[in-house]
Amino acid sequence: MRSLISKAVCLASLALLVAYAAAQQTAGSANAKVSWLPVLDKPPERLKYQAFVSKTVNREYGFLLYLPPDYAKKSSGRFPVVYWLHGRGGDPTQARAMVDRLDAAIRENRAPAMIVVGCSDPTRENMWCDSKDGKCPVETVIVGDLIAHVDSTYRTMARREARAVEGFSMGGFGAVHLGFKYPDTFAAVSVLSTAMPTATLLRDNYRDMFDRIFGGDPDYCEANMLWTLVKKNTGRIRGKTPIRIYAGALDELRGGCVEFHELLDELKITHQFGLVPNSGHNAEQIYQNFEGNPFEFYKQAFAKLEIDHCRIVNINDDGMDLKAYGTSVVNCYIQGTGATPPHSGATAN
Repeated sequence: MRSLISKAVCLASLALLVAYAAAQQTAGSANAKVSWLPVLDKPPERLKYQAFVSKTVNREYGFLLYLPPDYAKKSSGRFPVVYWLHGRGGDPTQARAMVDRLDAAIRENRAPAMIVVGCSDPTRENMWCDSKDGKCPVETVIVGDLIAHVDSTYRTMARREARAVEGFSMGGFGAVHLGFKYPDTFAAVSVLSTAMPTATLLRDNYRDMFDRIFGGDPDYCEANMLWTLVKKNTGRIRGKTPIRIYAGALDELRGGCVEFHELLDELKITHQFGLVPNSGHNAEQIYQNFEGNPFEFYKQAFAKLEIDHCRIVNINDDGMDLKAYGTSVVNCYIQGTGATPPHSGATAN
């Protein structure tokens, strides 16, 4: 019975996903154009268009970048990074749903100061997977090239514990896909409404996607499905990767999220799950109507970072540079996480 329900849920979810993309714009076809530099009318406020040459594809890859308010003020400060993945038919500007609210939350001390990278799927419909034919290795570009570029160009904390991935719709699929396939690269995974297809369902009902992305290869497709990845890497994820899955209570995709939540429960993988009231398949609505602080997840995920050059705050809110005192590595908090800082006389071994 559950398999029949799952198939019905997946069919409805994917049908809505296709309709959603078509409503935004023409997402492409079996001959979808690969454009590594997204064409954007005007980047949203607070998001800057950036590009670098990817070694994987030997051409420029474009993305949007958000830097927290303190980035320019604290020349020695380093920050965690969230990689944000857009939905099918969308583009990196969808990261605005998160960034506009994040910027305000950081200023109000409700969120950790962190960098956000709005990633681009060059066909806008490749499910954030490397295509079997090698024409669109978006997964490799992000994990192999983009992260290295961001870490070498901006003041990040260049390690797993300070790196998360979040996505909406198809980007939610991508967040789980990348986060669970590369658990040594991403420390936290955040999903906002996504379809949870199976390889069989794609083969039987969405043949164009099955052929174009996965080369008509059922084994390759199966290996990249979320249901497969979570079972394969359960031991590397359980107790090590903070996870949250939220969907709009009015979203027709919510059924797939519910079933994936139930699977995580069966595998005893701790995670957050919820349905956001008065919200459909819309990232803006999910963030707007989220009950509580939508950035509490990141406060917890990044609260225990160990950094070798940080600032602590004493009772007068004056910063002191621990390096000046000959210290090496300390356990300290990131300003804004809410974790308890060491007292002003703290020392480190």
